[in-house]
Amino acid sequence: NESRTISVAIPHYNSSRMAHVSLFNILNDPRISEIIFLDDGSEPEEFNKLKTKLKPFSQKLKLFRRDFNWGPFASKIQAVELCTSDWVILLDNDNTLLPEYLEAIFNLPEWEKSIIYCPGCACPYFDFRESLGEKDIDLDTTSAMINSGVFNRQFFNDGNYFLHRDS
Repeated sequence: NESRTISVAIPHYNSSRMAHVSLFNILNDPRISEIIFLDDGSEPEEFNKLKTKLKPFSQKLKLFRRDFNWGPFASKIQAVELCTSDWVILLDNDNTLLPEYLEAIFNLPEWEKSIIYCPGCACPYFDFRESLGEKDIDLDTTSAMINSGVFNRQFFNDGNYFLHRDS
Protein backbone atom coordinates (compact mmCIF):
# COMPACT_ATOMS: atom_id res chain seq x y z
CA ASN A 1 0.00 0.00 0.00
CA GLU A 2 3.02 2.30 -0.28
CA SER A 3 2.22 5.33 -2.44
CA ARG A 4 5.66 6.94 -2.31
CA THR A 5 8.02 6.15 -5.18
CA ILE A 6 11.68 6.92 -5.73
CA SER A 7 14.24 7.02 -8.53
CA VAL A 8 17.59 5.26 -8.52
CA ALA A 9 20.58 7.14 -9.98
CA ILE A 10 23.54 5.02 -11.09
CA PRO A 11 26.70 6.65 -12.46
CA HIS A 12 28.78 4.41 -14.71
CA TYR A 13 32.30 4.48 -16.10
CA ASN A 14 34.00 1.66 -18.03
CA SER A 15 32.49 -1.18 -15.99
CA SER A 16 29.69 -2.72 -18.04
CA ARG A 17 30.63 -6.15 -16.74
CA MET A 18 29.11 -5.27 -13.34
CA ALA A 19 26.19 -3.10 -14.48
CA HIS A 20 23.49 -5.73 -13.96
CA VAL A 21 24.52 -6.30 -10.32
CA SER A 22 22.91 -3.06 -9.18
CA LEU A 23 19.56 -4.10 -10.68
CA PHE A 24 18.97 -7.37 -8.82
CA ASN A 25 16.82 -6.13 -5.95
CA ILE A 26 15.32 -2.99 -7.47
CA LEU A 27 14.17 -3.73 -10.99
CA ASN A 28 10.84 -5.31 -10.06
CA ASP A 29 10.11 -3.26 -6.97
CA PRO A 30 7.03 -1.09 -7.69
CA ARG A 31 8.30 1.59 -5.29
CA ILE A 32 11.15 2.28 -7.74
CA SER A 33 9.67 4.46 -10.48
CA GLU A 34 12.79 4.66 -12.66
CA ILE A 35 16.44 3.71 -12.83
CA ILE A 36 18.77 6.28 -14.37
CA PHE A 37 22.16 5.15 -15.67
CA LEU A 38 24.58 7.94 -16.55
CA ASP A 39 27.65 6.88 -18.48
CA ASP A 40 30.52 9.24 -17.73
CA GLY A 41 32.39 9.12 -21.05
CA SER A 42 33.32 5.44 -21.11
CA GLU A 43 35.27 4.08 -24.04
CA PRO A 44 32.88 3.57 -27.01
CA GLU A 45 33.26 -0.21 -26.92
CA GLU A 46 32.52 -0.27 -23.20
CA PHE A 47 29.46 1.94 -23.65
CA ASN A 48 28.14 -0.36 -26.39
CA LYS A 49 28.53 -3.32 -24.04
CA LEU A 50 26.59 -1.39 -21.40
CA LYS A 51 23.76 -0.61 -23.85
CA THR A 52 23.53 -4.27 -24.82
CA LYS A 53 23.53 -5.43 -21.21
CA LEU A 54 20.81 -2.95 -20.14
CA LYS A 55 18.53 -3.27 -23.18
CA PRO A 56 16.32 -6.03 -21.67
CA PHE A 57 15.49 -3.72 -18.75
CA SER A 58 14.45 -0.68 -20.79
CA GLN A 59 10.90 -0.62 -19.41
CA LYS A 60 12.12 1.03 -16.21
CA LEU A 61 15.66 2.04 -17.09
CA LYS A 62 16.88 5.19 -18.86
CA LEU A 63 20.44 5.40 -20.16
CA PHE A 64 22.25 8.73 -20.64
CA ARG A 65 25.80 9.35 -21.84
CA ARG A 66 28.39 12.12 -21.63
CA ASP A 67 31.05 12.25 -24.32
CA PHE A 68 33.78 13.20 -21.85
CA ASN A 69 34.63 11.88 -18.41
CA TRP A 70 33.87 14.43 -15.67
CA GLY A 71 34.83 12.19 -12.77
CA PRO A 72 32.85 10.39 -10.07
CA PHE A 73 31.55 13.35 -8.05
CA ALA A 74 30.26 15.36 -11.02
CA SER A 75 28.77 12.18 -12.46
CA LYS A 76 26.89 11.45 -9.24
CA ILE A 77 25.49 14.96 -9.10
CA GLN A 78 24.29 14.87 -12.70
CA ALA A 79 22.83 11.36 -12.34
CA VAL A 80 20.70 12.63 -9.44
CA GLU A 81 19.67 15.71 -11.46
CA LEU A 82 18.43 13.47 -14.31
CA CYS A 83 15.93 11.74 -12.02
CA THR A 84 12.29 12.77 -12.12
CA SER A 85 11.29 11.66 -8.61
CA ASP A 86 11.78 14.02 -5.69
CA TRP A 87 13.60 11.28 -3.77
CA VAL A 88 16.58 9.38 -5.13
CA ILE A 89 18.83 6.50 -4.20
CA LEU A 90 22.37 7.22 -5.39
CA LEU A 91 23.89 3.82 -6.11
CA ASP A 92 27.28 2.86 -7.49
CA ASN A 93 26.92 0.53 -10.46
CA ASP A 94 29.02 -2.21 -8.88
CA ASN A 95 26.87 -2.32 -5.75
CA THR A 96 23.44 -3.70 -5.05
CA LEU A 97 20.76 -2.85 -2.55
CA LEU A 98 19.71 -5.54 -0.14
CA PRO A 99 15.94 -5.78 0.46
CA GLU A 100 16.51 -4.45 3.97
CA TYR A 101 17.75 -1.18 2.49
CA LEU A 102 14.45 -0.40 0.79
CA GLU A 103 12.49 -1.57 3.81
CA ALA A 104 14.48 0.79 6.06
CA ILE A 105 13.65 3.72 3.77
CA PHE A 106 9.98 2.94 3.47
CA ASN A 107 9.60 2.22 7.18
CA LEU A 108 10.43 5.86 7.89
CA PRO A 109 7.12 7.68 8.33
CA GLU A 110 8.54 10.89 6.87
CA TRP A 111 11.59 11.73 4.78
CA GLU A 112 13.44 14.91 5.71
CA LYS A 113 14.94 16.94 2.88
CA SER A 114 17.94 18.02 4.95
CA ILE A 115 19.14 14.46 5.64
CA ILE A 116 21.27 12.22 3.46
CA TYR A 117 20.19 8.74 4.53
CA CYS A 118 22.49 5.75 4.46
CA PRO A 119 20.39 2.78 5.59
CA GLY A 120 22.95 0.27 4.35
CA CYS A 121 26.61 0.04 3.48
CA ALA A 122 27.96 -0.24 -0.03
CA CYS A 123 27.30 -3.89 -0.56
CA PRO A 124 29.38 -5.94 -1.19
CA TYR A 125 32.47 -3.81 -0.61
CA PHE A 126 32.88 -1.36 2.21
CA ASP A 127 31.03 -0.48 5.40
CA PHE A 128 32.31 2.89 6.61
CA ARG A 129 29.39 3.71 8.92
CA GLU A 130 31.35 2.88 12.05
CA SER A 131 33.85 5.65 11.26
CA LEU A 132 30.91 8.10 11.09
CA GLY A 133 29.73 7.11 14.55
CA GLU A 134 26.49 5.54 13.26
CA LYS A 135 24.91 9.00 13.06
CA ASP A 136 22.62 10.67 10.53
CA ILE A 137 24.51 12.86 8.11
CA ASP A 138 22.64 16.09 7.49
CA LEU A 139 23.64 18.79 5.03
CA ASP A 140 25.46 20.86 7.68
CA THR A 141 27.51 17.86 8.79
CA THR A 142 28.29 16.97 5.19
CA SER A 143 29.41 20.53 4.45
CA ALA A 144 31.63 20.53 7.52
CA MET A 145 33.18 17.22 6.43
CA ILE A 146 33.86 18.48 2.91
CA ASN A 147 35.45 21.69 4.15
CA SER A 148 37.59 20.00 6.77
CA GLY A 149 41.18 19.00 6.14
CA VAL A 150 40.38 15.41 7.04
CA PHE A 151 37.50 14.84 4.62
CA ASN A 152 37.36 11.22 3.56
CA ARG A 153 36.19 11.07 -0.07
CA GLN A 154 35.24 7.43 0.46
CA PHE A 155 32.16 8.75 2.24
CA PHE A 156 30.67 9.77 -1.09
CA ASN A 157 32.29 7.07 -3.19
CA ASP A 158 31.36 3.96 -1.23
CA GLY A 159 27.81 4.52 -0.06
CA ASN A 160 24.35 3.96 -1.34
CA TYR A 161 22.60 7.13 -0.29
CA PHE A 162 18.97 8.14 -0.18
CA LEU A 163 18.44 11.86 -0.58
CA HIS A 164 16.12 14.55 -1.80
CA ARG A 165 16.91 15.37 -5.44
CA ASP A 166 16.85 19.15 -5.09
CA SER A 167 18.48 19.37 -1.67
